[in-house]
Amino acid sequence: MHRRHLERIPLCIVTAFIAGCCVVTVWNLTVAAMFPRLIIRNWNQLYGLVEETSPPPTLSNFVSGDVQAAVSRQIGAALPIYAPAVRTRNQIEYSLFGLVSTPAVVFGREKRLYERAYIDEYCKR
Repeated sequence: MHRRHLERIPLCIVTAFIAGCCVVTVWNLTVAAMFPRLIIRNWNQLYGLVEETSPPPTLSNFVSGDVQAAVSRQIGAALPIYAPAVRTRNQIEYSLFGLVSTPAVVFGREKRLYERAYIDEYCKR
């Protein structure tokens, strides 16, 4: 009987984590939208992330799916797990396949990564 309780611990931890993510997301989308000082920041913010403007909610944008895609991107970016998930995916793509997920980053000597803006600034001098 004691063993069954120990088997449920991982499930309880995962459930608590998902519930916490939901609470933080709902808070950021409701209360923090009205009062920006009360926002719960993600523990690992993504730098250089450009916020997209959502299309106006017209019937043609709704039928084409643009409104739904914009809402899902906003909800996804509000999740606390978003930034670590993006970093992990980018690291896996780079480590396993040698791919860079953004065109602003290029390979240099010995496969070091450089941002194109820094290279352009250095070469323009």
